[in-house]
Amino acid sequence: MTKHLKVVFPWAIIGFFLLLQVGSHFLKGLDYTIKSSQESPDGAYTVFEFRSSTDTAADNHAPYGTVLSLAKEGIQRPEQGYVIFAGYCRQPINYAWQENKRIVIRCRNTDPVRTQVTLAKGIAIETIMESDRPQAQLEQRPGE
Repeated sequence: MTKHLKVVFPWAIIGFFLLLQVGSHFLKGLDYTIKSSQESPDGAYTVFEFRSSTDTAADNHAPYGTVLSLAKEGIQRPEQGYVIFAGYCRQPINYAWQENKRIVIRCRNTDPVRTQVTLAKGIAIETIMESDRPQAQLEQRPGE
């Protein structure tokens, strides 16, 4: 009986460890929800819009915010592509391909953008920020 236990026990631990690894891989996908995607005019790349539902992921650019990721094929998490934008935009964020090598992102926000890329994979990315705050508040300096 103890000889049998000595053989089975290490394999049971290894099996349990592998099960945890596989489970954590699938659970990572629950950190984000895909909201939309847009393919480039030539079909070479796609922009995926994700909404973060956690603040615990180590690679989370904007906890509970909006993340745009550029990829050549379908992805389930932003880090599987190239994150080009992460921030807190009033929903829905507006993004569109202007041509094969240019994307325009419009974000109405009140918080700073966390990640903002201007060039990725040879594609120019223009981000237009629109604030909810009145212009007088934007021009006012701290302490005034």
